[in-house]
Amino acid sequence: MYKSTILLALAQYAFAAPLAARQDPCAQSGPGVCLDNQTGADQSIFFYQDSSDGNGFGVPSYDVFSPPGFNGGVPVPNGASVWVTLDPSFKGRVQHANAYPSTWVEFQISASSDSLAHGDISLIQGYDGPAQIAAMDGSVTCGFTQDLIIDGQTPQSAIVTRQADGKTVLANTEFSAILFVDGNQDALNWENSQLGTTAPVPAYTQSTTPACVVNAPSQQLRLTFFPGH
Repeated sequence: MYKSTILLALAQYAFAAPLAARQDPCAQSGPGVCLDNQTGADQSIFFYQDSSDGNGFGVPSYDVFSPPGFNGGVPVPNGASVWVTLDPSFKGRVQHANAYPSTWVEFQISASSDSLAHGDISLIQGYDGPAQIAAMDGSVTCGFTQDLIIDGQTPQSAIVTRQADGKTVLANTEFSAILFVDGNQDALNWENSQLGTTAPVPAYTQSTTPACVVNAPSQQLRLTFFPGH
């Protein structure tokens, strides 16, 4: 009887463990975002809330916003996903470094015009790694997965060393209010050569780019970061 009980328990564990491993931590109800780290290293994802905006437009903030349950950056281990619940009023962006220039994953949870979540990828303020944004149901995905800094191909005039951490990144393509430097035309030209200029472009390389934009009725978005240079 004792042996049978042990065997039964082991059998139950054998079936239950794989099921638990397959559970998606981002299978949640309510508004928010899933942070998916595919960069090859542990990351802290930083949120920034627009200081004011209308329908899809805002004045970017450079102060880190702490989502409910977190203090500062949200830690996301390599290969893991973390769900972050957000108020429907949230409009802003995330970065995987509290530094500039950097890739911006921009989004709002509920636009006043249609109550949908909207989002895009922007390289206007720089590039420090590829990223995607998608509706949680997988209906639409914007962004890209390839590294835009290619040894021996990317113009050196488009590349800068980020002062905050020494990382090799692409410069901002339009004026940077935080770095107080003008846009880099060579960075813009290179990004356009890699991502194209015909709608829908995977990411904004400048304000007038006919870029891909995600719309999500569920008010849930998946934000995925990939390996950079």
